[in-house]
Amino acid sequence: MLVLPGMPVVAFGLAGLLWVVRRCSVRLLVASTVATFAITTLAFPVQTTWGTYLHAAAPAHVLLVVSGLAALDSGLAWVGRRRGWTRPVAWLGPLFAGAGALLFLGLGVPSYGGNAAGTEARYAALAARFAAFGDPLDPSAPVISNHPIWLAEANRTRALALPDEPVSSVLEIARAFGARYLVLDGTLGSWPGRLATDPDARCLAPVSLPPAVGASSSTTDFSIYRVACP
Repeated sequence: MLVLPGMPVVAFGLAGLLWVVRRCSVRLLVASTVATFAITTLAFPVQTTWGTYLHAAAPAHVLLVVSGLAALDSGLAWVGRRRGWTRPVAWLGPLFAGAGALLFLGLGVPSYGGNAAGTEARYAALAARFAAFGDPLDPSAPVISNHPIWLAEANRTRALALPDEPVSSVLEIARAFGARYLVLDGTLGSWPGRLATDPDARCLAPVSLPPAVGASSSTTDFSIYRVACP
């Protein structure tokens, strides 16, 4: 969540974090990082163990980048003293950090953007697929999903988060909010494996939607289930 998106600079930041946080100049940044983590973790419901904080981790990333620059600078100064360098090399730390940032911007950001665009297109096609199936999505009837934000944003419909709980809990949610479908994209904890053992699994009937326009099959992306019990 924090290390991989900012590699390799963040690796240096983690190495020097305990030393950097003692500085008065970064205390406000440290306080912002801790406060953001506490608020997003305790005040908001979380669908996954990482999703909420991943979208609010900007202060932590900034802190790790600052820590990485300080660690690189201190490390190079130590090497210079050990090797008896006579010329200043303060520019090497920012150079390494800049090279890492360019690597992230050149490879990471386009990759993330492309993946997000592909995911959005898949979810946006669901409305047409349900319509072709003969049961269009009803804006007043929410859909249960393990990725409710994508479903709601791409189709402008209501969506409910799928809990990693027994099928009976999902059926209670469906009855309480009038949901008729469960859209599962990939896996979530024990889903969809629990459908093979849960005694209430009979109340979730598999549905085969027509493929999206230009796609050869509808079985390679989403698993769709209709709430079959009143």
